[in-house]
Amino acid sequence: MLIVNPGFDIVGSVADGPAPASTRPSALPSPNPDFMNEVRDSLGPVPKDGTMSAEELDAVLVTMADWEWQSVVAQYPDSVRPEVDVIRVVEAHERSAVQVDCLVARGIDARVTSGDSYTYGGGTEEDLLSIYRCAAEYPTRPEPELTTKQVGYLYDYQVQFAVPCLERLGYEQATPPYCADFIDAWPEQDWRPDFGAVTDAKTSRAIEEACPTLPTGIF
Repeated sequence: MLIVNPGFDIVGSVADGPAPASTRPSALPSPNPDFMNEVRDSLGPVPKDGTMSAEELDAVLVTMADWEWQSVVAQYPDSVRPEVDVIRVVEAHERSAVQVDCLVARGIDARVTSGDSYTYGGGTEEDLLSIYRCAAEYPTRPEPELTTKQVGYLYDYQVQFAVPCLERLGYEQATPPYCADFIDAWPEQDWRPDFGAVTDAKTSRAIEEACPTLPTGIF
């Protein structure tokens, strides 16, 4: 059965085709080319995500703690797992700062590096237990799984905006699957818009700014 999001057209192919290689700009592309703004705006905002019940959240936090514990027993198989209570579920934007504060308070050398990243030292069993405690006491709020409507929106965005945007920059795209197949296979779908083997980081960032392959707010 074909699943179509209300208010969105499902596009099976991209008009005009990819731009020939000779038309690829010699300079880096500008963010948000004007010729695609109207297309992106027509899609509207990302549909609101599903809500996670308290019970579902608790279950996910247990799974996250189990995964964190594997980092300890991988190096110290006989280590005894301490009982840890969740002190606070932190938001993604504050994860690094909260974890670093917790680790430093436990005597671990840690610091925020950039954005959502942080580093820490120490590899003794006591160190790893402290790292586990901080992760379990201050887990990052898990993102709910995308709803069917959100996955459909992602498909529409990538097919109607990202694919033609990248092709107009000269990056040929594989034929997208049908929307229903994309939704059914999520998140194991074997297709996404890309710009090939661009290895230069500056160029990659510029292309992604000009033709973002994911809509803002989808994750």
